Order: sequence, then C-alpha cells, then structure tokens
Amino acid sequence: MPTHFPFRKVHVGALTLCAIFLPWSTAFLSMSQMLLAANWLAEGVVRKDLKIRFKQAFSSPEVLVFLSFFGLHVLGLLWTEDMAWGTDLGRILFPVLVFGIILGGSEPLTTKELRTILLFGAWSVVASTLVCSFLAEGGHDDYRSLSVFISHIRLAMLLVLAIAVFLYYRNSVWWVDLAQWIAAAWALWFINALGSLQGMLMLGTIAMFMLWRAIRPWPATWKFLVRSILIMSPIVFLAWVVQLWDERHGPPPPELATKNEFTAGGERYIHDMGSTQLENGEHVWTYLAWDEVGRVWQRRNGRPLDSMDDRGHELFATLARYLTSKGLRKDSVAVMSLSEEEM
Repeated sequence: MPTHFPFRKVHVGALTLCAIFLPWSTAFLSMSQMLLAANWLAEGVVRKDLKIRFKQAFSSPEVLVFLSFFGLHVLGLLWTEDMAWGTDLGRILFPVLVFGIILGGSEPLTTKELRTILLFGAWSVVASTLVCSFLAEGGHDDYRSLSVFISHIRLAMLLVLAIAVFLYYRNSVWWVDLAQWIAAAWALWFINALGSLQGMLMLGTIAMFMLWRAIRPWPATWKFLVRSILIMSPIVFLAWVVQLWDERHGPPPPELATKNEFTAGGERYIHDMGSTQLENGEHVWTYLAWDEVGRVWQRRNGRPLDSMDDRGHELFATLARYLTSKGLRKDSVAVMSLSEEEM
C-alpha cells in the first residue's frame, strides 16, 4: 500500500460511520470499528511507526484511565461465578479497548473533523427516532417500544449528545441553523417521550455548564449571582430528592401497629411494619388477611397462592402488588371484586 494512500480520510470516515451507526445497528457499527482498526494498523505498517503508535497510546494518562475500565473488567473475571456472562460483557466492552488504543495512538482530530463526525452522528440519531416513531408497535404511550434498534436508555444518552452538538455547532446558513434548532427540539421531545430521567439530568447538567461559560463576559455582580444559583441548584435538587425518597420509601405509619381492625369475614388484618415496598404510593404489605385471600382465590382461580405466576414470580406477591395498585386491601372482598379477566 503506497505511503500516499489517504489513511487520514479513511480514519475520519470510519469514525463518522461509527457515529452514524451507533443508534441503528451493532453489526454495521462493528464493521466500522474493524475498518478503523485495519486502517490504523495498515498505516502503522506502511509508515513503519506501529511500535511508536502503541507506545504513544499506552503512555498517555488520559488513554490509560479510559482503558482501565476494560482492564478492571478483565481482572474481575478472575472472581466471576458466571464466566459465560463475563466474557460476553467483555465482548461488549471491547470497543473501549479499540477506540482507546487507536485514538490514543493517532493524531488528534482537528476542529473541522470533530465537527463533521459529531454532526453526522447527531443527525443520524434524529433520523433513527423518526423511524422509531413510525415503527413503534406499542404507540407513544409505551416508552420502551419507541426505541426499536437499541436500548431506550442508550438512545436517550445519544439524544442528549445530539442536542448539545446542534446547539454548540451553530451554522452561518440560516435554514441549516433553523433545521438544527428544530432537530434539537424534536430530540428533547423524544427524550421526554422515552421517560428518561437520566437523559433529563444529563441535559440539565450540560445546560448549566454551557450557561456557566456563556456568562463570562457579564458584569461581575450578575455573573456572581447567576453562578451562585447554578451552584445551589444541584444542592437544592438533591435535598428535594432525598426528602421525596424518605417520604415514598419510609415504613408504614406507626399507628397501624396499634390498630385492631378486622375484615368483613372476621379475620384480623396484619401489617408488616418493616417493609417499605410501595405500589402507586401505597404500602404493599399492610392490611393483609391471607387466610381469607387464599380461600377465595383458590375457589375462584383454582391455582395455589403459593405457586408461581406465568412470569416466574411468586403468585401471592403479584396479587398483593396488584390489589394494592388498585387501592384495595388484601382480603376476600378485594379478591371477589376482581373481574374474570383479572383472575
């Protein structure tokens, strides 16, 4: 292969293909990675600097930190009890090793190259969501079905990146800039449709960081005020989350332990005061009358309550959660109120 072969163009092109295929296909993504690796190795052989490339990759602190995640996983395989699962996860994490070595042992991307790769990737993510919106079998109410090609969590992360790319790389051509704003708005809507709390938190963090940088030229007083708010906002938010968690995951009210209530059939309700499990905001393991529930359930369904349901879960636990979600107590009246379809 001649030394004037366009290795750099292939390098950037392979990275662009990786960015494009991320929201679509792991198979095509893998082929793009192989092209990237083959081009890098071939260039090293032709230019006779392959040894230098590896040395450069493994001497960079940033690259070593990046590669350490894969190294820790490989080290953890020494103690795994499920080697099949561990090696499969290693296969999934292998791109970390590939990208770490290749990018660490290559010339850094120029501003123009990075912009090209990220914009192609951002538009590809938006295009994939348009297709997903059309193909979604469960409709827009089923957030999992909205992500047809990859997991909904990974898609939300890519959409967050796409929004940041569209807003950061503004275009001097007005209609292209307008298109990027519309694409960013669509990506935001889709993140909300996916119900991704992680995506919203990441988007909020990026927005705060961008605002922090944007107010650099402001007067000192206003800059201090805004940055103080930015610093306090995460603290207030975390305090609110902790309070909300305590309210929603606390034990049942102490007064339940002293109540002496009975069902319509005469059985006394019992309460598990140590359980914090909730369903629709109500404690699952309170107002239990298992003898009544077991008798009526057996009479109506014929299936023992201590067996497993169709999904392999304990039937009594599934029933308890379901009755609680409907705002019912776990007694004979509640079981009798269930329709034939619910049984």
